[in-house]
Amino acid sequence: MNTPKNPRGEVISISTDSLQNIICDTLFVTKDEIMNRPKIKEKEVVDARKLAIYIGYTYKHNSYSELQKVYGLNSNQSIEHAIESTRNLLETDIRFRKKYDKITERIMCELI
Repeated sequence: MNTPKNPRGEVISISTDSLQNIICDTLFVTKDEIMNRPKIKEKEVVDARKLAIYIGYTYKHNSYSELQKVYGLNSNQSIEHAIESTRNLLETDIRFRKKYDKITERIMCELI
């Protein structure tokens, strides 16, 4: 896993709260929707949640147990599934990839 760096070559550091705010603003979901398992699984909310977990893992290097606590999940398997399905979607789904690119671009802009 490559550690994301800014143009000056410095490792990117972003708080979980800032990450969640960027994702919510970019994808038009609420923090409550991505923090709690939704009863109705709308695609936008599921995508936002997966991206929050994936970016938390790749950018912040959060452990599975840290991500479990933040997103209220019961097992490491839930985190692993979210990360793997996000990797697959990034390779196969153009719309999902655009969401990811938009979020990571905003992260870079805010940290530079």
